Amino acid sequence: MRISIAYDKCTVHEAANFPITAGLYLGAPETLSAGSAAIDLKSTTGATIIDKSFAYVNAADNASAGEYTLLIGGDIEVAGSNSRALIANNARLTIMGIGKMRTISLTSHGRMFDVGAGQDQTNLSLILGNNITLKGWDGNNQSVVCVRNGAVFTMQGNSKITKNKTIFDCGGVNVSSASFIMKDTSSVSGNKAENNGGGVFVDSGSFTMEDNASVSNNIARYGGGVYIMAEESVYSMKGNTAVSKNSAEYGGGINLRRGIFNMQGGIISGNSAVQGGGLDIQQPQAAAYISNGIIYGNNAAGRFANTASNCGAALFIWGNNGTAEHGSYSGGTWTGAAIPTVGSGYYIFRDVTIEV
Repeated sequence: MRISIAYDKCTVHEAANFPITAGLYLGAPETLSAGSAAIDLKSTTGATIIDKSFAYVNAADNASAGEYTLLIGGDIEVAGSNSRALIANNARLTIMGIGKMRTISLTSHGRMFDVGAGQDQTNLSLILGNNITLKGWDGNNQSVVCVRNGAVFTMQGNSKITKNKTIFDCGGVNVSSASFIMKDTSSVSGNKAENNGGGVFVDSGSFTMEDNASVSNNIARYGGGVYIMAEESVYSMKGNTAVSKNSAEYGGGINLRRGIFNMQGGIISGNSAVQGGGLDIQQPQAAAYISNGIIYGNNAAGRFANTASNCGAALFIWGNNGTAEHGSYSGGTWTGAAIPTVGSGYYIFRDVTIEV
């Protein structure tokens, strides 16, 4: 199932090449035409078009319909809620803005979207398309989006998640036994978590960045940009992606507590921390495989700030015994201080430029 929603009357530009009024439509964006009719939601319960659309899609008799599109034609304010959930199996919902960037803003504590709140979701997907910004709440106690239980959350086009500040973990997106994908020029920026994961917190599951997606200007204690928690988690960077200008005490750009980090491209730059400006790897539960990419211009401003092998301006690798038992480095360019001593984790660096 795929869902697309539009709000207010406007002309669709990026969403389609024809005039169409905003609303919730049956079908993927590319299937809509000038003759497409919005679904009548007058009798559906909900405070906003978004609440009504989620309720409609979740209804058992609509869950088999497949794909929907929600086209947003104006800015919308929604109350934070841990019950605004998308739970319909075999549903795919795309949310897009009409004509220009449209902002959906939280007005109180709580999540904006909870994707996969049901148990063991099957083929459930939420997609943020072009011209949609999700704006959080200052002093929140939740992430803007939580994706879990096998569901998939995708950001594409120029979609954004920004300005959420939480007193706990997970500033922007919380991933738990699910998948989060960032494509095109989508971004997670300007968020803050008092504890872990200012931009993205991966409790378990997968997080993939590709094309020109970015995670930037986020703040946390551990993992300003990205925090990877569980051993079964996999985080991948590809293409021209960027993790930049994030800050934390430990792992300004990325804190890899456990799990796997695959860097096949992209840049980690301009991040800052007391320890591990660009990347803080905590092993032996963590494994980093960096086959391509650039790590440069990061800063570790701790007690040993001038000695990158201690505090790790580019990266800091925890070691159990101070030996390079499973660590290796080859084929790339390493400038600045000495390569840090690695412990008994698994770290392979090839064809990567690392500047400390």
